[in-house]
Amino acid sequence: MGSAASLLAAFKAYSLSRKIAIVLGVYMLVLKDAPNYKPRQYGEPLDQHTYKLYMILIEHEFPNLVLVSTEFALFKTYSIPTISKLLRNTGEFRRNGVKRVEDTTLLLQEYAYYPHKPERGPVAINRVNDIHGHYKISNDDFLYTLAQFMIQPVEWIKLYGYRPLEKHEEEAIFMLYKVMGEKMNIRDIPDTLEEVEKWAKDYEKKCQVYAESNAHVGEYTVKVVTDLIPSFLHPAVRALMYTLIPQGVRVALDYPEPNPLLSLIMGGLLRSSGWFIRLFMLPRFVPLNRLKKGPDSNGRYRPTYSPFVNIYGKDGYKIEELGPTFGKSKTANAE
Repeated sequence: MGSAASLLAAFKAYSLSRKIAIVLGVYMLVLKDAPNYKPRQYGEPLDQHTYKLYMILIEHEFPNLVLVSTEFALFKTYSIPTISKLLRNTGEFRRNGVKRVEDTTLLLQEYAYYPHKPERGPVAINRVNDIHGHYKISNDDFLYTLAQFMIQPVEWIKLYGYRPLEKHEEEAIFMLYKVMGEKMNIRDIPDTLEEVEKWAKDYEKKCQVYAESNAHVGEYTVKVVTDLIPSFLHPAVRALMYTLIPQGVRVALDYPEPNPLLSLIMGGLLRSSGWFIRLFMLPRFVPLNRLKKGPDSNGRYRPTYSPFVNIYGKDGYKIEELGPTFGKSKTANAE
């Protein structure tokens, strides 16, 4: 008891700066073994826990990075002319870009969050298949789009996360989308993430070139973001967005080279956010899941928030109604 009192007295005698340094040191020492700062371990094979691992990543570890990287994965596909021409011809971006982006994200998340709930994940996959069935899409374009959903979350977390992913976590992301691709009848999906990355790079060398349709679809997607902010900020936001776009994509969409200093600042800010989370943020104890609410009495789901405009916050949605208005009859449960 006496030793504790003497320690407390000694602590009170320290200067304010020294007190802060001691408190921060103890805080960081304690947090280094907290759940968010040490990858969770499972003693069972990965194939039994793919979805559990993925849910930890998107609900606890990196929810915002996974969401943003998924949106960026969609954006990157617009650098392939065969993909962008189809998207332009549908007119979905021109009519309502926010709805098109939100519907695509919701369908992906319905599957990712609830792959084993027959009223959610399987319905979302069948809705995706039903929509795609109305268009002539090559297997390679399907595979390239799927590859970006596998690759971009890993890359963004590696660049901007508070810690790198463990190998089994990368495999969880890969396997979730591999299974999704198989349910979409995509052929020739590589067996590893490394093989997917190599295939995607080879496909970009062959097919990632400028086309007017690339710029057309890209512009409507950028407007989804810029329409949320005052017009006088649009040039600054565009300049910041250009710093995040790889050179091949910028060339294919005819975007200007970003300011080198701005690129350095933007990259530094994003990386420092990861360090800030690692050193000063408590682990996330409450999962961040915008689709956690069940259906209402009319069978409609309401996201708790949206990265853009929560267009379904009031009236909700039915999974089989997401996307274009045609061909809903085929959307049924299937395992």
